[in-house]
Amino acid sequence: MLEVALAATIEVSSKMGPDHWGGDLSERAYARALRLSMALGVLHDIGKVFNVEVEDKKSGETWDPMREPLAYFKARHELAILEPTPFRFVKGRGLNGHEDKGKKLIRLVVHPKIWKRMGPDIVKAYDAYAGRYASPAVARPAPLDFVADCVHPADGVSAARKGAKPGEYLLELHTKAAEEVA
Repeated sequence: MLEVALAATIEVSSKMGPDHWGGDLSERAYARALRLSMALGVLHDIGKVFNVEVEDKKSGETWDPMREPLAYFKARHELAILEPTPFRFVKGRGLNGHEDKGKKLIRLVVHPKIWKRMGPDIVKAYDAYAGRYASPAVARPAPLDFVADCVHPADGVSAARKGAKPGEYLLELHTKAAEEVA
């Protein structure tokens, strides 16, 4: 998620120009798009928790992500919080179904101070991302579709790097961002 967030933010930053939003490229509009790309990059796969099932073997209880964080579930069942968590995929999970489900969790995971400042915008950006394949296409106010269109390829590049060393792509993105600033 950090790779996607950073790659999407770099993409938004590099693609924004006077042609976007009818020439309204104010500092405020630019900053809003950057914040939304970072938030959406972090949250884009949040619904994937609904595609897995974690069960406590002793009690038979199944973790409910709408009820509590996984760490709380593990602590209640005296499972090592930092150890890998055994899970199984839910039958019928699909390639994009997690996106629709993820919207349920956004309000639960976004810090209240951030929510107060930009919660509704985050939800709208998430809707743009999850609805990018809708037919007929739904036009959304700027910069929502633009941001979603930057997050999607960032996710694709990150996902395609299977087998890369952990953190390698994130380090490459950090270096790229530093070079663009210099």
